[in-house]
Amino acid sequence: MRRGAGRIIPVAIAAAVAATAVPGGAAAPPGASAYFAPGAQIVSVSPEKREQADASTSAVDISDDGRYVVFQTRARNLFDDSDPDPPGQFRVGGIFRRDLQTGALALVAPGELRDESAPDTVAVRGAANPSVNADGRYVAFSTGWPLSAADTNGNVDVYVRDMTKAIGDPAAFELVSALNGSAVVAAWAAFSPDAPGRNPGAEVTAGRSITADGRRVLFATRNASNLPSGGPATVEPGQLFVRDLASQATTLVTRNKDTGAPAGGALAAATISGGGGAVAWVGRRAAAQTAFLAGENVDPDLDHFLYRRVDGGPSAPTRRFTGIADLDDPGCSPSATINDDWEGRLQGPCYGPLGRPEWAGGIARYQVPAISDDGWTVTFTTDAQLRGAPAVGVSNDLFVTSMRPGVSRKAGTIELTRGTLTPGAGEGLEALAMSGDGRWVLVTSARRRFESGALRQVGGARSNANAIELYLVDTRER
Repeated sequence: MRRGAGRIIPVAIAAAVAATAVPGGAAAPPGASAYFAPGAQIVSVSPEKREQADASTSAVDISDDGRYVVFQTRARNLFDDSDPDPPGQFRVGGIFRRDLQTGALALVAPGELRDESAPDTVAVRGAANPSVNADGRYVAFSTGWPLSAADTNGNVDVYVRDMTKAIGDPAAFELVSALNGSAVVAAWAAFSPDAPGRNPGAEVTAGRSITADGRRVLFATRNASNLPSGGPATVEPGQLFVRDLASQATTLVTRNKDTGAPAGGALAAATISGGGGAVAWVGRRAAAQTAFLAGENVDPDLDHFLYRRVDGGPSAPTRRFTGIADLDDPGCSPSATINDDWEGRLQGPCYGPLGRPEWAGGIARYQVPAISDDGWTVTFTTDAQLRGAPAVGVSNDLFVTSMRPGVSRKAGTIELTRGTLTPGAGEGLEALAMSGDGRWVLVTSARRRFESGALRQVGGARSNANAIELYLVDTRER
């Protein structure tokens, strides 16, 4: 296993700082329950109205230069005064973009639509799960609002907003969930009970779904459709597609390794590299999409970490970026048999970096892997231990791996953290983010001590056991 020295640096208290800080770096007021960082500013606020959002904010993404922040909110007080709610109805928040340089706040797309006569019932599912491209111009999201004349169904579809165009401009929104080679919206299977504006269709992963140039968008299907090629809506849900907005190509990612047909199985966690060359996701039906060795469990309902170079064309194979097997090792014969011993003691060229399957603790489906811009570096968490390491069984830990050609899963994998039974050293790891060059990883956790793994901790451990920390991880050797 490749091991490297690295650093893990506590950089903030994330539990309270998420969308709360003092403009200009002012001191926190007496009795404040939040932690305040000098120089931080509130993002979910209307500078024109001088009002902070009056409801929760979530699903935040930021442009590469740090100028633009997009966020999803349920606040109703951020809309411009010139943009009133429809008569007899009201919008519950939406997606907004904040310009941190000028302070300007702009609506990307509206949130839920509800009737005043039935305020607890959603009439239209609003914009959700935003991702912003590198320069902040393009924002991808899903919504039940028909924001394009081409969108004639009553389902949730995926769009990209061009923020250089006014929200009322017909060219401001481009439909993403469309048929290959055209701008025709996808057809979706009938849903019962029928709920136009709320019927399931396409979905995106927040913060992970648009490339740096804003040209390509990764989306998943949550209903049977006629993607990518048209015809009846009989392609089962759970597919991943990449839409190229320039060429109008809609490319299937989740494909059967033998026939190229849609294989499905994609769960909620999927990400596309900044350059658009690779996709990493958590999925089922893995054995239909990638090679397994004899002795492995090929149950189609188990979760696996999957990876595919979509820039390699239709013949590009789907690979597992971690697991108990290592088919990337040149010494491993595809006809070999391994034993799934669950203790991780067995060694050999066909045995992978993990001592037990990544699905063993059920943690995989809840974690979105992060991927570098070139698509060759992937970071992920799993509660499966490193092969040969003791199975502490505390919580999930952080790994990084190289997917470059010729690199085996064992040689390419670094175990960055390893939880222990020491108080403060075994809490779970949560949200992940990676810098474009693959060097830096951000992770949130209530863990306060990092005693094992490839990392050394810089700075003392905090004493507040209830705080969720934001850690900056340097994955390179020093």
